[in-house]
Amino acid sequence: MKRGLQAAVISLILLFPSLSRSQTPSTIPAGTEVLIGAPRTIPSGLVEALKNRMTQNPDVAEAYLALIYVKREGEVPRLLLFLRIDNVPDFVKELIRDDLGNASRAFLSQDETIDILTEDSPTTTAAVAQVVKPFYVRGK
Repeated sequence: MKRGLQAAVISLILLFPSLSRSQTPSTIPAGTEVLIGAPRTIPSGLVEALKNRMTQNPDVAEAYLALIYVKREGEVPRLLLFLRIDNVPDFVKELIRDDLGNASRAFLSQDETIDILTEDSPTTTAAVAQVVKPFYVRGK
């Protein structure tokens, strides 16, 4: 992985440390190495199910599906669903995360999880967009 990409991702985590893991918020300590990339495989039907849910929610502008790996003991790579959401209250973001987390469960094996990140800034968007293209764009 390119060094510049790693630096961008570390910056992303420092600015926005809350990740939703299995719908339970968790924090990544500052300075933790985080790698992000395109997933080699995506569970069959997952993207279609997520798109279906997002078309029913006008607050989601874009969605990206990546693979994230936090380099610390006990961690394994897992899917990252990054959402660009309109300026809405935090409780609306939480409802969207819960809805998409529930929609994804049917497509993940018992040992798979999906992190859902709803924070938005030019830095976050740039870091994720360097690696993957959005699979959902509102209105397209």
